[in-house]
Amino acid sequence: VQNEHAGEHGHDGREIDEHRGARDGQHLECAVERDVGQHRGHHAQKQDGQHEGRVRHGLHDGAQIVPVLEQRQHTERRRAHQARDVCALKGRKAVGAGAAGLSAALGMLRSEQMQALKEAGIEPNILVISKLQPLRSHTGSAEGGIAASLGNVEKDDWHWHYFDTVKGGDWLVDQDAAELLAKEASETVIDLEHDGVAFSRTEDGHIAQRRFGGHTKDFGKEPVRRAAYAADRIGHQILFSLWQQCVAEGVEFAEEWYVTDLVITEDGSKVEGVVAFDTHKGQTHAIHARNVLLATGGAGRLFHTTSNSWDLTGDGMALALQAGLQLEDSEFVQFHPTGLAHTGILLSEAARAE
Repeated sequence: VQNEHAGEHGHDGREIDEHRGARDGQHLECAVERDVGQHRGHHAQKQDGQHEGRVRHGLHDGAQIVPVLEQRQHTERRRAHQARDVCALKGRKAVGAGAAGLSAALGMLRSEQMQALKEAGIEPNILVISKLQPLRSHTGSAEGGIAASLGNVEKDDWHWHYFDTVKGGDWLVDQDAAELLAKEASETVIDLEHDGVAFSRTEDGHIAQRRFGGHTKDFGKEPVRRAAYAADRIGHQILFSLWQQCVAEGVEFAEEWYVTDLVITEDGSKVEGVVAFDTHKGQTHAIHARNVLLATGGAGRLFHTTSNSWDLTGDGMALALQAGLQLEDSEFVQFHPTGLAHTGILLSEAARAE
């Protein structure tokens, strides 16, 4: 479904490998541990008025060596902790926490397959990795609306939406994907409403819709009100609602982790997981997964002038290429049709539709 703009859970500082165990075969009990030697010190004791014990590290009569030993123990533990290979729970990983990554995680959890696993006593593990705090994803900047042929304000048809989508892509669009988008857009918008998106309303209480550039009726004959909106903050509403639903469903988050590598088998036939860098702790983690979904947004920052936020640097595309995989339709780059030259400042949708 179109947006106007293209973007441990509670690990709370804890390492992923703390979630060990063999819960219904889903957990991977894999952590390389190193023994931290125990340093034991003895206080210098006075006996018959005389100090017994050796002078250590320049600490003389009456000096306490316990704080020094505690500091050493802390240092050793920290070094061993950093040297540990971290292996995550086997499960599904989504890289990217915008609308695409969050809705994918939520949709996966609510799927029939996942429900069957839960009924069998197997709790699925889904981790969303994001280089930003999820609520700072670029999805939050979308203002105009989300296209769906609800027909709440005037007659509309998904076939017309389908036509507009294919035409808008200069007839190069994957038409099967465009058909799926147009067909399921209305149901998706209603699902978003049920998940908490506060859409603007018509006088009779239905989801309000307005005109938008490129939305037409009767296969291009005249404009139609198709964009479902929430004042001027539809992206903000969608992002917050999806994130809240993911938290409620138990999706785990690795916030402000930067994925550096996509791990695949030698023959390139299967994904094994990702390598990610925790920007808070300066630690690198190997995360094993049965499935990996890349939902990392666009690459608008390749260009000098763009309305995309600073984080849209094509990371997911680079990960795929670095792993020896192919990209499809990389020539499709979203540009906002009406903006001020050299600044990236956008003009109102009213300039094209209203």
